[in-house]
Amino acid sequence: MRRIFLMTMLLLGSSIAFTQRLKSTRDFDRIDKDCYFKRCDTEDEAIRSHSLMLDFNGLDTTFTKYDRGNNPVVFSYFKLDKSSDKIVATFIFPHEEYFDVWFMEVEDQDTHFIDVIDKNGDPIELIYIKP
Repeated sequence: MRRIFLMTMLLLGSSIAFTQRLKSTRDFDRIDKDCYFKRCDTEDEAIRSHSLMLDFNGLDTTFTKYDRGNNPVVFSYFKLDKSSDKIVATFIFPHEEYFDVWFMEVEDQDTHFIDVIDKNGDPIELIYIKP
């Protein structure tokens, strides 16, 4: 009986590890299967929501840096599981009256997401280059 329990726990644990996906807090709207979005009124609210989403997904936010007053405020990416073939890309984009926070899970391959104009008027390409 003990062996059956142990085997069941091992199988359950390995299936959870292979299917680990981005989890969302209640504050975010699910846009697509692997894409979450939240509109915030202030930069502080956007940063707080972004940090909470990272925390909720088990990431250490101790050294997370935000480029306040810029476009984007943050562009980052991470893997939920080192063996995964996907990454999670995150963004905070400012608009005149609000801030958009995005989390999206995409294939782990070179990806050009979008071009933005920073606070100095310079174009910035938001690109992920697979290491």
